[in-house]
Amino acid sequence: GGIASGAAGIRPLAKTATAAPAGHLGIQYRILRKTDSGEFVEADAAATGFVAAGTLFKLQITTNDSGYVRVLQEAPDGAWREIVNHAVERMQPIETEPIELDQPGRVKFHLAFARQPLPPSNVAQPDDDIVVDRSRVVTVAGRVAAQQLSFNLTLTVQ
Repeated sequence: GGIASGAAGIRPLAKTATAAPAGHLGIQYRILRKTDSGEFVEADAAATGFVAAGTLFKLQITTNDSGYVRVLQEAPDGAWREIVNHAVERMQPIETEPIELDQPGRVKFHLAFARQPLPPSNVAQPDDDIVVDRSRVVTVAGRVAAQQLSFNLTLTVQ
């Protein structure tokens, strides 16, 4: 028969440790809080989602591949504003500017990570991504080998 099998044109991926891009995009975040001495240290807030009112904190984001990260923060009036949008290197953490939360309630962030530059946005539309591990460092991974992953992060200020 002259029918080629569907797999004929698919070459196996090279088994090089460094060159191949990650098959699934992954992102990790930590919550760093400012101590009385003025330094930022890792808090348990990533695992619990709770931040003490009056805390000055940063999101520290690490990606499993080089690409671009965009972070939006929801303002009290419900509008989203972009607080980060720039290139990242694989496994090199980046941090937001310090964020102060003095009012009890919920504050939402929207994180996106893509291989291509992300357009400026004030719309938080999460993709269908999944939290793999929720500990002091939260890991989120795309379900499919997509070009982008995004998700919402909610912190409760109390």
